[in-house]
Amino acid sequence: MSTRTSRGTRELLSCAEPLLIRCANWTPRSWRHKQADGRSRADAAFAAVTALADLAADVEGRPRRPVPRLDDLGLPDQLAVMVNDVVRTGDEAACRQARVIIRGLSRSFAG
Repeated sequence: MSTRTSRGTRELLSCAEPLLIRCANWTPRSWRHKQADGRSRADAAFAAVTALADLAADVEGRPRRPVPRLDDLGLPDQLAVMVNDVVRTGDEAACRQARVIIRGLSRSFAG
């Protein structure tokens, strides 16, 4: 695994940081807020966590595994860990795909 700071990893981290800061202090009520697609923010965030975990596993040639659903207040930490897992792969395409996931989540939170 590479930990070099490539353009792709920098862009992923700069994309994820504002989202993580934004949702880090949300209350359980904030996480239950329904979005335009009918899902709660927590459900959308957990879907992103799972997608990022699957992405990292695929790049590393590991089998996909179920991600445990923690308390909603743990979702920012789970997101941060999964973003860092993708960054650690050093795979530019994976970082681009992760940015798409994070941007989609951020847009869904805004709606």
